[in-house]
Order: sequence, then C-alpha cells, then structure tokens
Amino acid sequence: MPENTRGVARLPVIFVVKALISGVLVAIVNLIAQRNPTLAGFVVAFPVITLLSVLWLWIDRVPEQSIDAFLLAVVWGLVPTFIFVLAVIAALRAGLPLFGAIGAGVVAWAVCTALLQRVGSPAI
Repeated sequence: MPENTRGVARLPVIFVVKALISGVLVAIVNLIAQRNPTLAGFVVAFPVITLLSVLWLWIDRVPEQSIDAFLLAVVWGLVPTFIFVLAVIAALRAGLPLFGAIGAGVVAWAVCTALLQRVGSPAI
C-alpha cells in the first residue's frame, strides 16, 4: 500500500480515538459534578483540554513553534473565558434562568474578545 494511502486510512481511526478519549474525560467530569460540584470545578479548571490538545499535536508531529503559538493563544483565551464564567455566575445570582445566564456569559465573552482584538492580542 502506498505511504499516502496508509496515512489517509489511518486518519479517521486516530480522530476517533482522540474523540473517544476526550469524550470519556468530559463524561467523567460530568459524573464527578453530579456528586461533588466543587471537585468537578477544580478538575475542569485543570487544563485537561489544553493538555490533551498539546498531546494530540505532539502525536501528530506538529512543529514545536505551532504548539508554542497554540499555548500563547490559550493564555490569551483565558481572559475572555474568565469573564464568561464571572458573567454566568453574576447572572445566575441575579435570578436569570440558566440559558439566559449562559447567553449573558457569551455576550460578555464576545465583548472581551473584541476588546482583546482592539488592543492587538497576538492570539486573535
């Protein structure tokens, strides 16, 4: 079998394995959250997705410069994510229903992201 054909056939298998591992981790966090929301919050705060993403990039032999750029973008992305979480908490405490609170968080995230673009964030 030619080299490029083998790589193409292997691609969906690798993607499925990545998706399964990532999905199982999300499901585990969901189970933890049902029993102990505080512990689940700490588990989610640990950069599991970032760690997995870096691992998947490394397995895919992505150049280290690209991994570096990805991690810098993650750092910049933490700011609007933090604002999103704070906005959702504030909206829930103000009495908004869950989906309204999430909507408020998305708006806050978008405004923060737009502001970061204006100041010239290298990641956006």
